[in-house]
Amino acid sequence: MIKTATRIGKNMNIVRHGLFLSALALTFLFGGAPTLAQLHGDDVLRTGTFNDDVFVSGGHVTIRATVNAGVIAMGREVMIRSNITGDVVTSGATVTVGDQIGGDVLAAAGAIRAKGKIGGEMTAVGGDIELNAAITGDLLALGGRLEAAGRIDGDAKLAGGRVEAKAQIGGNLMMAGGRLILEPDAVVKGKAWVVGGRIEIDGRIEKELRAAGRRVIIAGEVLGNVHVDAIELEILSGAKIHGKLFYRSPHKAEIHEGATILGDVAFVQSEQPSHMVGSALAAAGGIVLLLLVALTILGAAQVLAFPEHSIKSARLGRSSPWRTFGIGFAVLVATPIAAVILLSTVIGIPLGLVLLAAYVVLASLGLGNAALLVGRQSLAWMGRNWDSGAWGRIGLVVIGLLIIAIVGLIPILGAIAVLAAISIGIGASAVQLARHRTA
Repeated sequence: MIKTATRIGKNMNIVRHGLFLSALALTFLFGGAPTLAQLHGDDVLRTGTFNDDVFVSGGHVTIRATVNAGVIAMGREVMIRSNITGDVVTSGATVTVGDQIGGDVLAAAGAIRAKGKIGGEMTAVGGDIELNAAITGDLLALGGRLEAAGRIDGDAKLAGGRVEAKAQIGGNLMMAGGRLILEPDAVVKGKAWVVGGRIEIDGRIEKELRAAGRRVIIAGEVLGNVHVDAIELEILSGAKIHGKLFYRSPHKAEIHEGATILGDVAFVQSEQPSHMVGSALAAAGGIVLLLLVALTILGAAQVLAFPEHSIKSARLGRSSPWRTFGIGFAVLVATPIAAVILLSTVIGIPLGLVLLAAYVVLASLGLGNAALLVGRQSLAWMGRNWDSGAWGRIGLVVIGLLIIAIVGLIPILGAIAVLAAISIGIGASAVQLARHRTA
């Protein structure tokens, strides 16, 4: 009976969060866009006590209040320093969340800062993320640069170009990205799985460690066994492994004097880690080339089928970049999360499918608009305008896609720039679609 009640409670919790997120996504897609399109960078301040859900949007949004419900906040800059019993969903160029939040937090922004206490789970997606909060639930964070400090009672899942984990983690840790660092102050009570280019383990892991990367450096303490697949493995002086060390590499590990390994050491000499890296790079190159061709065809079809919508969206993205970025980034992040949550339930499957269909259409239009925007801006700097003819607009899309692809090759900054361009394109499309619907 207790198990049944618990299962029902969990299902209802999933439904509640799914409906909350889907409502946010639909607000952006069909209702919120016209509202945000009318914003003129106004400063909005909310203080006092609220017993109902609070929805705030503006240029600079500040909330210093007691809210006995949930909060949705959007703006170029969002500052939430409040006592909130419910969930918080926020997006913008810069977002700061702090003080006391009883529910979950979903933040999508160019820069995210979090402090204080969060009673539920936290999901953060952005370019630059700094988290120094006490989080009761799990943490999921994805960013160009990500720093996770404070305390996380649940599991931590971190991914990004550069990830620094400094937190006290009560559950398991999963990290993936370019450069991954477990700082000396970090403690992981559970297991750690780490996959990346360069991995530095300098903290304490109380169960096993599994790592796969080009270069793995261990300088901290691991109470369990260690499994490593790497091209290069280095164990520094002061490192301590209480269990066994199993590693596969083309070369023997460099184990410094002063390193302690209490268990057995098993080495399998294999070129597989090198092949894995080479195959991954080759596959990525082929996928990028095919994707570029497919996107060129898609973009050309878009500007031919919807020339007025495409040009107006590109112009709007250029004239109102922050506004369209905020809308587009929120749609880009919130919609698939809401759809997946809804699809995991029975009653939410129809709405989840509708959301996914709308997301695919809007994302496609947004990418084409981003390419058109970049292409138009590039030629504008040279004093040229190709807007009038169909072939000219197709040329703009091709130029824009090539520039986006080249910029995307720049580590970290490239990914952030591409994400920003696509977000602006999606936001501009959302606003234009909403204007057309209400016209």
